[in-house]
Amino acid sequence: MSVDEGSKKADEKQTVTVRVTPGDAVSAKDQLDYLIKVLGLTATYQEFPKKKSAAANGSGDSESDDGEPSTEVLTLLSISTDPPQV
Repeated sequence: MSVDEGSKKADEKQTVTVRVTPGDAVSAKDQLDYLIKVLGLTATYQEFPKKKSAAANGSGDSESDDGEPSTEVLTLLSISTDPPQV
């Protein structure tokens, strides 16, 4: 999916065009990014690696059953406006 932003003048509404390739799934992040752009918001993503507990995987390390490091992450999403609103 790609988002093209049209020109924006002070007295006109913003035009946003979305192109989705047929048959391709649109991810939740892409949908959220689209909504943020359309609504004129700003988003900041922060990703933190998730550490499995020893009880959850039977050991104290953060590797999966096949010996690979865990790729799970916790994402913190901050959405803001300019100017700030309450």
